[in-house]
Amino acid sequence: MVQRICICQLYSFLVEMGGRKNILNIYTVKIKTTRYVVVSILLMLISVTGYVCASRLRNNLNETAWMMVNTAALILLLVSIALLIVTAIAVSSRIRKRLFAFKYAWRGITTCLKNEIHFRIHCCAALLVGLMGYFLKLSPLEWAAVIICIAFVLTAELLNSALERLCNMIEPSQHPIIKMIKDMAAGAVLIAASGSVVVALFIFLPKIISFIHSL
Repeated sequence: MVQRICICQLYSFLVEMGGRKNILNIYTVKIKTTRYVVVSILLMLISVTGYVCASRLRNNLNETAWMMVNTAALILLLVSIALLIVTAIAVSSRIRKRLFAFKYAWRGITTCLKNEIHFRIHCCAALLVGLMGYFLKLSPLEWAAVIICIAFVLTAELLNSALERLCNMIEPSQHPIIKMIKDMAAGAVLIAASGSVVVALFIFLPKIISFIHSL
């Protein structure tokens, strides 16, 4: 028993140290990237300053000295540009890895769009509301309220669908607790949709009435 406790404590310690090591590696990469950018900018400033000074003091320098200063400034400028390019490539490779998160999120949205009829209904309603807002010429504040409501309803439906799939995977058969969880998630979607309908009535109903009177 004592050996098992010691092994568990050692494992948790190693996991914690591994997490700290990853955090330290992330901060080290960020510090190195910042350092490279700063060094390249300094080299670029030195090269530009050297070229400007050489141009102003050209009359006081002979041809050989002026060419040497210009060559050194050009070399420093090329080195700084190369360092910036290498840093940008290194950073872009890490950014490319971060972009996969957006790919997975978009795949989740398209999966829900293909498999969930209620999500498709909400998307069609959002498209209809958008067209009505365009023809009725909503103000920027009204557009903001409409977009927030659409995002709120679609997010609630996505979470409801994900929770329903998770419950079906955990308990394929009928279970009262699983039924309660699904009902609560569906109730959240109902509240979001009802609130959005109320907001839509406040925004669109006066404009529709004024449009009918103008005919």
